[in-house]
Amino acid sequence: MELFLFFLLAFGLNECVHLIDCYMMTNNYNRVHYDLIGHPKWKKLILSPFMVFSYLRFGYKARALGAQVLRQAIEAVSRPLIIVGDFNDLSGSYSLRTIQGRNLQNVWWKGGIGYGFTFCTQKMRLRLDHVLFSSQLVLRNVRILRVGFSDHSPLVAEFSLHDAKIG
Repeated sequence: MELFLFFLLAFGLNECVHLIDCYMMTNNYNRVHYDLIGHPKWKKLILSPFMVFSYLRFGYKARALGAQVLRQAIEAVSRPLIIVGDFNDLSGSYSLRTIQGRNLQNVWWKGGIGYGFTFCTQKMRLRLDHVLFSSQLVLRNVRILRVGFSDHSPLVAEFSLHDAKIG
């Protein structure tokens, strides 16, 4: 299931920023699957290439379709734009490239330091959460907050509308 929330943030009479919050389809490998992997009877089935690829394929197709729909909405936006959310996909993936197009930048590639993992478990570390922004905005800062209440860490980005000095 793809979920997109659209907001218009006003900062005075003529200064507005479009904000889109996204949740893109996961690969549906959940806690139940991880628990079953430990069971000798189910381990072989759950880890079989057919099962793994069927989950990956379904998630990939759902995210690709959602990315195409979102890209159409982006094309209609002329004001500064920020897209945030759990994309459940890696930088460079089809869905991220489709959403980014040629007019959006990824905050981590622009100003992040290191790998920027936002999804951390005992078995894997990935950057699945992203913030994309248009060229009308200036990225001031980007960081990841390490919190203990979720398997995803918040990605925080600070912007300004104009290239004015801060301080």
